[in-house]
Amino acid sequence: MPTPRLLVGTAILFWGWQAKFLPIAVIMAVALEGSQIVHIRWNLTSKEFKRISDLCTLILAGMVVYHYAGFEPVTWDVLKWMPMAFFPLVLAQVFSTTDKIDLDALFLLFRLDKSIKRSPKKRIDLTYPFFMLCILSAGAANVRSDVFFVGIFVLTAWALWYARPSHRAPFFWLMMLIVAGIVGYAGQSGLHRLHLFVEKNAFDWFTASSQNLDPFHNMTAIGEIGALKPSKRIIFRVESKKRGDLPLLLHEASYDVYRFSTWLASRTRFVRVKPEADRSTWILRPNPKQNHRELTVYAPLKGGRALLKWPRGVQSILKMPAAKLETTPFGVMRVEQGPGLLTYKIKYDPQASTGVKPGKKDLFIPDSEKQVIEKIAQELDLKSFSDPQKIGKMVSFFQNHFKYSLIQKSFSKNLSPLSNFLANSRTGHCELFATAAVLLLRSVNIPARYATGYFAHEYSELEEKFIVRMSHAHAWTLFYLN
Repeated sequence: MPTPRLLVGTAILFWGWQAKFLPIAVIMAVALEGSQIVHIRWNLTSKEFKRISDLCTLILAGMVVYHYAGFEPVTWDVLKWMPMAFFPLVLAQVFSTTDKIDLDALFLLFRLDKSIKRSPKKRIDLTYPFFMLCILSAGAANVRSDVFFVGIFVLTAWALWYARPSHRAPFFWLMMLIVAGIVGYAGQSGLHRLHLFVEKNAFDWFTASSQNLDPFHNMTAIGEIGALKPSKRIIFRVESKKRGDLPLLLHEASYDVYRFSTWLASRTRFVRVKPEADRSTWILRPNPKQNHRELTVYAPLKGGRALLKWPRGVQSILKMPAAKLETTPFGVMRVEQGPGLLTYKIKYDPQASTGVKPGKKDLFIPDSEKQVIEKIAQELDLKSFSDPQKIGKMVSFFQNHFKYSLIQKSFSKNLSPLSNFLANSRTGHCELFATAAVLLLRSVNIPARYATGYFAHEYSELEEKFIVRMSHAHAWTLFYLN
């Protein structure tokens, strides 16, 4: 049965509207529906259809390569573009003297299978499959609104109207269709709410069951599109006799090598720290200064192992009932064989540095970011200033020209997510700011590393402690100066 007049053209326009390809969709719809007005037809052979089919396959392959090279999410974005890839084949059918195409023109397997060649050739009308492809591709555009559901309902009802059983009364059939539409809308709304519920609670469950990040490999959210949704679950508490010592950045890990939205630590060897005679004190800096500060951390220890949270310049860990403490050259501290609720006191000097002195990797900038990083360094004329002045210029640059946001929009296909943040959007979360600052510092010969941990700033009057949630997870920049 041929498709109703204007149905496919309307589906093309709907896809173009949802996928933001409306000018292209208008041209495609006019060309396709124009076959109803223009009666010129070409007698295309099976061999010519095969060539057009191969051309469509090459166009699709080109789209995949284009999106992959442009840091785009290939699966959904290519699906959004697919009507353009297969449009030449549908257009060839509607302007040919035949109303169907041989299946062996579409699939290489059909051409190679000799048993299929000997059997009568199977033929297919591509207009209905193309109609469904337009609807599917419109959905891949991910426009979350009721207008999308209404559009899908109207197009589906239009197509089904011409395929309804002749013995059914139109009114009864229409009522059944409306009921199906209402049930479908309620079902998709319920599934959406269920998805949000599972997403939130599964994330909370995961973070509750394992709070230990990988101290040597940190996959950032740089390049992810949409809104970040950090959990509000409380994961540890901090107490300080002097409330003025907080808010405070509490460190977990540091990284020195950046590759494709991922930070890596090049120095990964854990070294065991020998406890003092009381078996609950660990001295991390020999001969510490007397002018130190103190805070106490209360954190659950699941599975008997965790990474400690600590402020910059940590000197010693006191009153920690654990059997083993290990550290890495970058200052990561891992504790093992402790109680379910681990309590430990930290003595620290906020003016002291932590971790091994910088090396060549603390000045490394990946090629994918080098062009934009060096361009900004030149625009700010950073090399003409002293190192402390460079820091001030950078701080002003980020404060005056950038905005903080957990919502990330799509980015340019010609730039990496980080380069796009610096050159175009200038809106992002802490991982983007911290990574950009590290690489910008390195471009002017200041060694820098990427740090992760938590920002303790929410004070509970009831508990008289600072509570730290998963949403307080943070990333920042460490640099080595003087």
